[in-house]
Amino acid sequence: MTWRIPANGDPVFRLGTLDIPYCKPTTGGAEYLDLDCEDTARMLCSMYYDEACVVTRFPDFAAQGSRHPTTDAIIAAQISFLQQAPRLVDAPKLLRLHEHGNGTGDYELRLSRAVEPIAAGLHGGIGDWELFAIRCGGNAATLMDCIKKLDELAQKPPPPIAPSRFA
Repeated sequence: MTWRIPANGDPVFRLGTLDIPYCKPTTGGAEYLDLDCEDTARMLCSMYYDEACVVTRFPDFAAQGSRHPTTDAIIAAQISFLQQAPRLVDAPKLLRLHEHGNGTGDYELRLSRAVEPIAAGLHGGIGDWELFAIRCGGNAATLMDCIKKLDELAQKPPPPIAPSRFA
């Protein structure tokens, strides 16, 4: 089963050729959902955005706009991409996947390591499968970190506008 998130349209769970629409729960909901690191890893590995696997392709989503591939520039490009892809941001938030971790990086490291064995099964047979799995783990952790940063940006008040000397 995979979780398909189109850029336009509603997310669906795909089982074989059957698409099952995602429905918001009428009672309870994600506030009661407490997925552990391994469950979160499985959900992230099953996510597809516009038919591309999120953990294998997340850096590619924003890479087209990045001319200077430094770490800060790549993170900025990924955050910028996510600002333009609200469905990709909302999907992990539906299940509160981004709310784990305490800012120390411990959870992100555990998540990355939990993704690796699952991602090894996604490897297409070209290149080093261990390196592929490690990259996928890093991509999953980076996606969650970028979504947290977007939340932080949304909570910051806009900078004050300096009074004009002509006013």
